[in-house]
Amino acid sequence: MAADTSGDRPDLEAALLSEHWQPVLCYADLCTTSAEEAVRLASEAFARTLREAPPWSAPHFAWLPRLLIGVRNTAADWQAEGSAHLLAPGLRVWLQAEEGPSTALHGFQDMPEPDKSLLWHSEIESRPPAESAAALGISTDRAEEEIVRTRELFRESCLRARMHTLVDKECRGYAKLLDVATREPEAPYPADLCGHLDRCRDCAATAKDFALHGGRLPYTLAEGVLGWAGAAYLDRRRAVSTAPPGPIAV
Repeated sequence: MAADTSGDRPDLEAALLSEHWQPVLCYADLCTTSAEEAVRLASEAFARTLREAPPWSAPHFAWLPRLLIGVRNTAADWQAEGSAHLLAPGLRVWLQAEEGPSTALHGFQDMPEPDKSLLWHSEIESRPPAESAAALGISTDRAEEEIVRTRELFRESCLRARMHTLVDKECRGYAKLLDVATREPEAPYPADLCGHLDRCRDCAATAKDFALHGGRLPYTLAEGVLGWAGAAYLDRRRAVSTAPPGPIAV
């Protein structure tokens, strides 16, 4: 018989609110037209995510990206229920476009929960390796190694997901070469691959997104997982992480 974890839910909700309210509110603010509606959207997303999540919380469960996706999904419900005027105009257009899940989202979803959590907090929330080390109970050096590993895992998972969806024979023929070429920051791309990238905008975007150098990977992650306003959310969170501390209240 499965253990009854219903009594743990209030404690879990309180812990999630304490740890993740500000980033969830940040994203909700990008999705709405007023601060008041942002608070309402964030609150509903918390309740929705807890309701839809499995009745357990494994160690290092990737709650924050799940909560942020909950914001976007709740916004979609608002639009469907006739409250589109409360949402940012760009989001209303994006929701109507009905685009399918991105390669990055497929890749991210295929990763183990602890890896997803570590990757998101280090790449998007700018959590220092020392804080990740404390959360994981490992040394800072080991945490830095784990962060590098999750970057590579995300990249491999995304490229594997892309291979599953490619239908163009030429693109499939260049997929493995593209994988190898984007691992080498200094080496020039082979001439035939360059020719293909000149002809294929999709593969050229993949080369840009999944290269292991150039700093593009966090944007690929944020834009792919969130869909709407991923880059704007990443920029806001980075600004928060680099802002000097405010005055201490006395």
